[in-house]
Amino acid sequence: MEKILVDVRVAALEQNYDVWIPTESKLGEIRLLVSAAIAELSGDSYQIEDEAALCSMDKNKVYPTNITVLQAGIEQGECLLLI
Repeated sequence: MEKILVDVRVAALEQNYDVWIPTESKLGEIRLLVSAAIAELSGDSYQIEDEAALCSMDKNKVYPTNITVLQAGIEQGECLLLI
């Protein structure tokens, strides 16, 4: 399984995290995994929300949860925003 490194900015914490994500996983799954990891890393300062969304800071778009990283065209080093 191929993975890419992305920069995830968490608006609620005003922090950035470098995260490896699998390119064949759906973005809804990626959102949940990244949210859980950030909640743990932040000492639960970040609360996981069902309505959270992944957005591209580079492309100014909100990604749907039912497509894969490859289908979304997310590339190595891309900046994503978790809101």
